[in-house]
Amino acid sequence: MSLLGIDRTGNNNHWTVNNMTVATDQMLDSPTNNFACMNPLSDSSATLSQGNLQNQYGGGNYYCPATFQLPKTGKWYWEVHITALHSNGNCYGRLGITYEDSNSKTINDGYGYGVYASGLHMLTSTGVYSTGLTDDVGDIIQFAVDMDNGKFYIGQDDTYYHTSGSYNDSNPSNGTNPAATSMDTTLDWRPDFNVGHDSSYGTKFHANFGQDSSFAGNKTAQGNQDSNSIGDFYYSVPTGFLALCTNNLTGISTPYQAYSSCSTEDEYKEVTYTGNGSSDGTFIYLGFLATNICIDGTNYTNASTSSFDFLSNGIKCRSTTKNSNGTSYTLEAWVDTDFKYNTAEGN
Repeated sequence: MSLLGIDRTGNNNHWTVNNMTVATDQMLDSPTNNFACMNPLSDSSATLSQGNLQNQYGGGNYYCPATFQLPKTGKWYWEVHITALHSNGNCYGRLGITYEDSNSKTINDGYGYGVYASGLHMLTSTGVYSTGLTDDVGDIIQFAVDMDNGKFYIGQDDTYYHTSGSYNDSNPSNGTNPAATSMDTTLDWRPDFNVGHDSSYGTKFHANFGQDSSFAGNKTAQGNQDSNSIGDFYYSVPTGFLALCTNNLTGISTPYQAYSSCSTEDEYKEVTYTGNGSSDGTFIYLGFLATNICIDGTNYTNASTSSFDFLSNGIKCRSTTKNSNGTSYTLEAWVDTDFKYNTAEGN
């Protein structure tokens, strides 16, 4: 991690680090393993920074989900640091998970589970529960979602809470006393960062999906990893839970899974996918923008069809064309511009 700017080709074209703190401005997130972050396209009133991991609220009420949807199976973990609070100490944010429909429902609307961070109240389908705790700048809120068993866990500073009894004897590692049970795991759940009302001015939340346990230098990094030895978390990851990143999605049973027969550097890929019969159809991951595709012998280009969306990292089915429910297809794709021979630019 300390070799930022080093040219590994042997040509000695090294970069000099300038106006950067190597320990906190370099993260594990990369094209070979992409972690979730907050989605800048979700709401124009969201003010995101630090690689779309920090959200500063300037008033209003808006929806800011993560870029990754939770898979329908598996166990998933992330953390949120309270970086700043409004001057009256009232955070008034809602953090947790929400599911999406055509109306973009949020935790604020009662469509999810999470924490009401004005004094750590838990939000579940049965009501709002107080833990009796306060939240302060520097606290870390933890989330663990067990999609295999429909359980949702909330922690603060490495103690997990639930909605009855002593409140503080929840344990995601052994599956006991979750904050919420019987989640409908068929829904499209996402981590959510939501706030309402003007009392939120100045409040900042900083997420860590496994990229940076220092939260951009606000904490001393702890380097805890999940059971696949992936990630950089502040607290120990509960047993069996994983970081929400692309390397951990391999083998997950979802309709979005695709299997590649060649490396990501090649200009051509052949993959198989299973249709779902929906206009919000199967997504076929390619890792590049395709210029044209061939599905079971039929050719398509972006200009010639509205049945598919040609996206920067794959193809999205938008009709029943080559997307019949339960039917398996073979897709061949040719890259629009091979990244190896293109230029990249930052701002």
